[in-house]
Amino acid sequence: MPNISLKRYSPNDKQTWNNFVSEAKNATFLFNRDYVDYHSDRFIDHSLLVYSGDNLEALFVANEDGNTIHSHAGLTYGGMILLPDVRLEEVASIFYHVLKYYKEQSFSSIQYKTFPSYFTTYPAYEDEYVLFLLNAELTKREASCVISRSEPMSYRNNREKSVRDSKAIPYKINIATDPTKFWRDVLEPNLFERYSAKPVHTPQEMKLLMERFPTNIKLYEIYDDELLAGAVIYEMPNAVQAQYLSATPTGRKNGALDFLIDHLVTNVYQDKDYFSLGTSNEDEGRSLNRGLMSWKEGFGARTRVHDFYRIETRNFSLLSSYA
Repeated sequence: MPNISLKRYSPNDKQTWNNFVSEAKNATFLFNRDYVDYHSDRFIDHSLLVYSGDNLEALFVANEDGNTIHSHAGLTYGGMILLPDVRLEEVASIFYHVLKYYKEQSFSSIQYKTFPSYFTTYPAYEDEYVLFLLNAELTKREASCVISRSEPMSYRNNREKSVRDSKAIPYKINIATDPTKFWRDVLEPNLFERYSAKPVHTPQEMKLLMERFPTNIKLYEIYDDELLAGAVIYEMPNAVQAQYLSATPTGRKNGALDFLIDHLVTNVYQDKDYFSLGTSNEDEGRSLNRGLMSWKEGFGARTRVHDFYRIETRNFSLLSSYA
């Protein structure tokens, strides 16, 4: 790749950036700047646009923290954003120049999140090979539970019975435009009670994102006489991600969330190749919430891993033959 040049992202590049994201093989709406920048007050953005001559060849969404670059600390996943026709040696060259740039900017390492393979529109494993060449250190591995449409597995007996029993209850499902009630009455109490945790997003942030991406982010709520459960779903071209799943104690007892997931998997998103129920990990991936994992596996979901690496920027020289 001749004449590689890098440009640090600025708001003036927003449309160029978003246009590239819409064409990339390993990007979702999370890389759109309207999503990346919703919490820009918390991060120092240091994203890059990679050019070969006048042609934009890649994007790297990133923020800086001290002498470390993260790709990106405010997003679930990251990675080098690439076009479908990119070649492996071109990706190696891109990494050479990106690492060299950050090294010259006095950053010692990059915390690199890979892009989940089941969200890609074309195969996109080039970066994993380049990470091997760079002696990147695997620092974290999350276990995601994913239902594959082309490799379906039956529900386990307990999940099948729960769904069957729940169908006797006259549940009502609606798509909410305001997440406040679900956050206040279901999600926040449930996370605090069961895990002493809080949602990553505030209800105000989620409402903002739902307004910015109405075709990509949907909140499904299920009622009997009261709100019992809900699911925040992120829609991608080939897949969906359950960003939040939660139920009240009554909702868990009566199978409301099981009913909702079954409805989404078998009816609403039957045309999607993959349905991700998310991770079940704690302690940087080294602790598995077995009960939660078993519940997800009950719907026929199976494990796909999501890897995180540490790259020493000085190792750019290992790719010098691709420069």
